[in-house]
Amino acid sequence: MGVDVTAQALSLAGSLALGALLGVVYDLFRVLRVRLPLPGLGGALDVLFWAVATVTLFVWSVVSGGGVVRIYIALGLLAGCWAWFRLVSRRFLVLAHHLADICASIMHILLTPLVLLRAAAKKCKKFLKIPFIMAEHGIK
Repeated sequence: MGVDVTAQALSLAGSLALGALLGVVYDLFRVLRVRLPLPGLGGALDVLFWAVATVTLFVWSVVSGGGVVRIYIALGLLAGCWAWFRLVSRRFLVLAHHLADICASIMHILLTPLVLLRAAAKKCKKFLKIPFIMAEHGIK
């Protein structure tokens, strides 16, 4: 049984790509955390990220390394993440924040009729209650 250097190089390249992909996922979670300031969302996204990272490392080690987590695969994952954050992340975050603002504007435009309809329904409900209230108190 020999060492297949080509398979190891492909495995390393794949782990670099997976590390960069995990960087993308982390940045997307950062945008969600900033744009949706809900209590507890940050912790939930952190747990979700680490679950995704763990499953990704496990599945990649099964696929490429026969189920063995090799040190060069883990280092490749870290190097891919580092390269993402060092080279691309800032520009990606600017673009992602702009896209989040555009999506929020579109949602605002789409939901405005529903908000107005709800306000109108509240006024109609209040207006329709008046005759019943008057009848209940014997007012004509």
